[in-house]
Amino acid sequence: MINLIQGFFFLERPMLDVGYDSTGARALIHNEMLRTMFSGMFGPEHEGSEILVGRMTDHYGESTLRGILYEDDVLNFVKLYDGRYDHIDYQFKKDAGGIWRGTFTGKATGTGQANCVLTPILEDFLLPKVEQLKKRCRSGSRR
Repeated sequence: MINLIQGFFFLERPMLDVGYDSTGARALIHNEMLRTMFSGMFGPEHEGSEILVGRMTDHYGESTLRGILYEDDVLNFVKLYDGRYDHIDYQFKKDAGGIWRGTFTGKATGTGQANCVLTPILEDFLLPKVEQLKKRCRSGSRR
């Protein structure tokens, strides 16, 4: 079974801003919560395999998911961005409402929170309908 994964990760970061008062402009530093959406999928490495692998994408780039542990109420994985050597560890627990809530930790990212949902799919969800492809090929249409 393959799972689609969608969610957000949250990270508090200091932000630089400009403030104005009676003396004029001045630099302000304040903490702001950044929320970034991610999506991807994971499943067996190959048919019959118990090893799970996956891919994910977000604002910061494409990544590979490795070391995936997926049980009834636990989801853990290591995220490795393409072209980078550092990794980010994610650990989730499923709450009563079915939302996976957890944390991530990485040398470059620090520690933050993340929430996600999983959608189980069959492998044929990732493939176009054969009948539609045949029809398009016969008609010469690319749409």
